[in-house]
Amino acid sequence: MSDGFADMIATARTFLDGLAQNNDRDWFEAKKATFKSDIEAPLKLLTELFAEDIARITGAPHGGKVGRIYRDVRFSKDKTPYNTHVHAYWMQRGETGPGWLLHMTRTEPS
Repeated sequence: MSDGFADMIATARTFLDGLAQNNDRDWFEAKKATFKSDIEAPLKLLTELFAEDIARITGAPHGGKVGRIYRDVRFSKDKTPYNTHVHAYWMQRGETGPGWLLHMTRTEPS
């Protein structure tokens, strides 16, 4: 049984490349099931696993969250509806403290 991590990065890059070229509701809705099953679900699992590891390392519970694919366009000149990246973050629960961010973009680092 696959945990979904093996192909997540390649799938995410392909998906995000397509989204950057077709950042509209029709394109996204046609591909939403792929996003949910092949990118968002494995990223949520990764977030849960990392939260456990971070808590073990720091001695404090950390909550993990997956960022939304939908952009807040209310006050933006750029009205494209979707982010062309995915991200997850971890913060210490109930207090201010260090946080961690995982940010996956559509391009490979140079």
